[in-house]
Amino acid sequence: MARVNFSKYATDITEVSILKGVPIAYLAQYQRQLREHNALKLALGGEALKLRFRFRGPRRTNKAGRCSYAGQLTCLKADAVTFSVYWR
Repeated sequence: MARVNFSKYATDITEVSILKGVPIAYLAQYQRQLREHNALKLALGGEALKLRFRFRGPRRTNKAGRCSYAGQLTCLKADAVTFSVYWR
């Protein structure tokens, strides 16, 4: 599988997030690349990056009765369309 260039989702310095608007389909690949980066950094005596993932997107009504107008902070991974990455 080809590596995705995540720099096109990077935010500018004035925002709190590191990445935003990344399609949820890339989540597993981003996490895999992050694990590889952290393993290399730890092997060289550095510290691992500590990041937080926030899922974004319109919520559809589901079996639990959650509706689409719920706030983005309550977006579940199953309902997410995109995700954002923040420093922890």
